[in-house]
Amino acid sequence: FVGAVAPPVGTINGESVLETPFTVSDAGAYQLTVTDLAFPVALESDSLDVAVWNDATPGTLIISQSNVNAGSFNLGTLPAGSYELLVIAQAASPGFQGLYSVSIAGGSSGTSSALATTVPVGTLPAASPIAIPASEGLSLTLGDLAWPAALTSLQAVLVEGGTVLQGPVAAGSYTIASAAAGTAQLYVAAQPNSTAGEGAYTAVVSGGGQTLLDVAEPVTDTTHYGYAFSTTLSAAGSYQVALNDFQLPAALGSLSAVVEQGGASLADASLTTGGTATLSPEPQAGAINVVAFAEPAASGGLFGLQLSATPSGSVVYQAVQGVGAAYHAQTITVSTAGTYEVSLTDLGFPANFAALDAILTSGEQVVGEIDGTGELSWSAKAGTYQLNLLAQTGTLQDGSAADYGLYGVHIASTSSPSTTSSSSSSGTGGSGGLSGGMLGVLAVALLRTLRRRRAALQGADRRKPML
Repeated sequence: FVGAVAPPVGTINGESVLETPFTVSDAGAYQLTVTDLAFPVALESDSLDVAVWNDATPGTLIISQSNVNAGSFNLGTLPAGSYELLVIAQAASPGFQGLYSVSIAGGSSGTSSALATTVPVGTLPAASPIAIPASEGLSLTLGDLAWPAALTSLQAVLVEGGTVLQGPVAAGSYTIASAAAGTAQLYVAAQPNSTAGEGAYTAVVSGGGQTLLDVAEPVTDTTHYGYAFSTTLSAAGSYQVALNDFQLPAALGSLSAVVEQGGASLADASLTTGGTATLSPEPQAGAINVVAFAEPAASGGLFGLQLSATPSGSVVYQAVQGVGAAYHAQTITVSTAGTYEVSLTDLGFPANFAALDAILTSGEQVVGEIDGTGELSWSAKAGTYQLNLLAQTGTLQDGSAADYGLYGVHIASTSSPSTTSSSSSSGTGGSGGLSGGMLGVLAVALLRTLRRRRAALQGADRRKPML
């Protein structure tokens, strides 16, 4: 095998690695083409490292080029078989965001394609995938939600394989004459208002009379926290959105949200202090998005989001989100009602945590909390619970900050003395009934410090939990 030794994708210096296999089925002369799409700006000059290996003869280089610019590279005559491509690219400072396409084409006919893809560099956010069911024209609408403040800049590029379908473009509506059946990607680069530090955009792609993509995403600087939530409504009607600050491990400094559908915010659903709001105008069946912003206390915070139909109160979507500390959520499915216990242990590797909290929730209700290490016992009904872990790494013996920590979690039924972590590995055996092998789970989390994580991955908290 061939492996690259290089920094992780999206590191703070803006260097990213593409390591991908490709297959040649049509023997012949091939050419590798790397195109800098200059989105949002051009890559660092003379920063590309390119190599191609023949997997049939490990260690044999077809081509190796270092410190070059984007362009075309002759691979010579390639027999049918498996190959490996490595490209290391450097995004330019200070934004450290870039995008390039790579293609390998040729063969006996000169038109065979062995690889065609587009690769983000540095901290450019991942693309939104778009499934195109048939060859057809598309429409793209890119908009600034101007909430809670207008963005400083907003641009996007729509690509398919290694081909640019549209862009780079600013906010507005655009028509793409033709796109092939397959999967396209929408890349968006945006900057928040320097005073507010947070904003949001929406993107809608349609084709063949149907909506293929409807997303809303937060845009924040490194001192703010934004989150995107998405679900699909099965029917039009009256709905409410609710935000709940659990005030654990401490109350949030602020909590706000806006609901979007079809590229527009639902005006009466902008919550600036938490609480409940009715969506107006009434949403239609289809994708619907919520963008939330939160300001945590020093020890972090936790909030819940719920979307429900009115007046029935039927819940159509709910989520719990940690803020301001390294956060991990573990779903617990209880198949048999009874008394259960959660144990949380700081394993002290490579150092004790500065803070460690486990908060057990059921929907919008807090079941209990473990502050530090200890146990939590609760009477569980059959259903789904969520264990929310928030942690802050500690200090090593030499006084430097630890980059990660290690904790252990054990969840078991205490209803029967015979129910232990070793007596059942699934929800169908034993007398406990925790599904998914949750009995005796040892949760291992490499928890990066908040500052390094956010500096290295701009917008890493812009996660999109799916229903």
